[in-house]
Amino acid sequence: MATEYFNNAWRIPNNKNQSLVSNYSMDFDGTSDYIDLGSEVLFDSTKGFSFSSWVNLTSYLTPYPSIIRIVTDQTQDFIINLSNQNYYYGVFLGSSSQFVKLRTTGNISGDFIGTWKHVCVTFDGVDRTALSSYKIYVDGSPVGLTSIGAIANPAGNINTIGAGGFSNRFFNGKIDQVSIFDYALPATGTNSVATLYGGGTAVTNPMSLNPKPIAYYQLGDQSVDNGANYLVPNNSLQDYVFDFDETDDYIDLSVVSSSSVPSEESSWTYSAWIYLDSTHTQSFPTIFQRGQGYPGSGMLVRESAGNIQVFAGTALSNFTVNKLPTNAWSHFALVYDLSTNQLTCYINNLSQTLTMVAGWSILTTTFNIGFRDNNTGYWKGEMSNVQVFNTALSSTGSNSIETIYNNGSPLTSMSGFTSLQSWYKLNAQDTFDGTNWTIKDYAGSNDGTSNGMTSANLVQSNLQHTSGYSPYALSLNSNNSNFFKLGTTSDSTLGGSTSFTVTAWVKPIDNTQGQYIFGSWGGGNTTKSYNLSIMTSNAIRFQFFSTDGSTTTLDSSTNEINYGVWQNITVTYDGTNLKMFKNGIEDASSVVINNKVVYNSLYADSIGRRSSVAYTSYFYGDISNCAIWRNSVINPVTIYNNGVPANLNNLSTKPSYWWQLGSNSSFDANTNKWTCLNEGTERTDAAPVNAITGLGNMTEDAITNGVGYSANGLGTSSIEIVGDAPYSTANGISENMDVLDRTTDVPS
Repeated sequence: MATEYFNNAWRIPNNKNQSLVSNYSMDFDGTSDYIDLGSEVLFDSTKGFSFSSWVNLTSYLTPYPSIIRIVTDQTQDFIINLSNQNYYYGVFLGSSSQFVKLRTTGNISGDFIGTWKHVCVTFDGVDRTALSSYKIYVDGSPVGLTSIGAIANPAGNINTIGAGGFSNRFFNGKIDQVSIFDYALPATGTNSVATLYGGGTAVTNPMSLNPKPIAYYQLGDQSVDNGANYLVPNNSLQDYVFDFDETDDYIDLSVVSSSSVPSEESSWTYSAWIYLDSTHTQSFPTIFQRGQGYPGSGMLVRESAGNIQVFAGTALSNFTVNKLPTNAWSHFALVYDLSTNQLTCYINNLSQTLTMVAGWSILTTTFNIGFRDNNTGYWKGEMSNVQVFNTALSSTGSNSIETIYNNGSPLTSMSGFTSLQSWYKLNAQDTFDGTNWTIKDYAGSNDGTSNGMTSANLVQSNLQHTSGYSPYALSLNSNNSNFFKLGTTSDSTLGGSTSFTVTAWVKPIDNTQGQYIFGSWGGGNTTKSYNLSIMTSNAIRFQFFSTDGSTTTLDSSTNEINYGVWQNITVTYDGTNLKMFKNGIEDASSVVINNKVVYNSLYADSIGRRSSVAYTSYFYGDISNCAIWRNSVINPVTIYNNGVPANLNNLSTKPSYWWQLGSNSSFDANTNKWTCLNEGTERTDAAPVNAITGLGNMTEDAITNGVGYSANGLGTSSIEIVGDAPYSTANGISENMDVLDRTTDVPS
């Protein structure tokens, strides 16, 4: 990592370590230090599981130091501990009755003292109480296991790092790079225990594995102090899927001809990831319909009491062997083999084959996801990664159903599947025009169209995970008149521009009054430049004042602001066209007569308030990653980045001004002000345009989770962040310094 500031210290890695995954860890005192990760189930014993971490024990200050306590799908939590006590020597794990009780053989307890060791635990998903279903690896090598007599379980259910629920289970030492997977990692291979161990030379980023971990806590590198606790980000971010409400939501994928797959004229495969909500009221939720469905010349595929039912004409094929679970993601596939007239149904890689009725046919081009054409059987739940192939895929081998299942996680690349005809990812890359979604076909050209859906149908899910860059945001309270002033001079950041891009990520709480996101906009013409705001009508407004004395106004046409959720607002002007985008999708545009030049206001810009004291209109909610490009138009889709802010300085055109608002930000308890570094290319030295709390009325706990981040940890304030990690030592960490103490003025 490069040198960065996370409240309240600079992380200054040794120059030789800047390319490493981790340079900092968290040091636990063995008395009361721990990290609370919340109560989300992280170990589902109905499928595989893996835990990975690096540990460096100072001493056995307590006899049973816990690396982690994990909430399970059972009533008891699962613990992974070290011990130097008889009967528990080395690593021991499990629960009192609902899981296995085991430890490593021999006595390896001393191996963990004073040195970094990699510990990995895997479970194969077969029998949570059987020793044979578990493996423990230390520094990449499997160790022998044996049963133990008893493990005490604490009351309640909570995920914690460094504590196991009892006073004799606090960890005394350093922990780093904690990751949890919802499948069993193999010992060796591309995505394995050996990969994470890194061959004993370097730490591997868990997010480079496929499938990615469901939770990943770096510990140290990006943790921040909020005044009372450490915020510990979960760096495995949930990706996006589409949610269906069983009222009128569906997707129309109508094909070009009746013979297009799926059809009776050739072999084919239909594959999708589906999540059925247990609260559905439809008796037969539809997965897909091709042709006239039932009754008619076509195929209807639906769920009934966990069974998959396929109607071809009026004939029913009822798959009863493998049940579709509710409230869980499943991989579903249908494979039709024309040569045998057989249909195979797969649920999570388990199959059943039935023979189809003779003479079935499909006569129309209808192809719907989540809907039957008689206005019944709507799907309730989520769907993702719908794929259609023009061959009957095999069960196993390369480019098979087993390949697509991928240990329970969608593939991110389908490059090896030459028979793939259509691929609908159903994620944040699809576009909403204010009325319908266009669902992109990533394998062909048959784009789909949503019906009955709004922008709210795109939701985050734990099906897939991605990496983030900016883990924090800042909360502004309009009741307390919280806002930021951008710099100390009277020059507007956008003044003199003949083209521009303005962007911000916002999560407003409510709108009892009009709210200004940021800009420079006073009461008179000499105090106006530009502003991005939310109107009392919930419309989004952008205005800029020109040197010719005119005001140009653009209001969102269909996409109003949403409350309680993150959204990206971007506005571009190319000298002729002024456009507004929400989440990368164009919402409104206007042709501006003549090439306008933005006026240079007498007031400095503000974030979270009108720049004029007489006109406040404070923003109420969370805000992050505000940026401006002067005289440049940036693609809003690139800025949106599939719903996760990116490092804007990696773009070919760097921003003129950029305030992350959370990362590279520091709090001064003496003035009650936050200072957020300008990471753009302009005015970063003389009279820097940093974002500084306008009034001394903010608190350190204003720092909060950033865009896309969830299941973050909360660590006790006495934990110490240290510049020591596996294969990385002598890293610096500042004391009593703020974000402004870094300078570019160095000896020549």
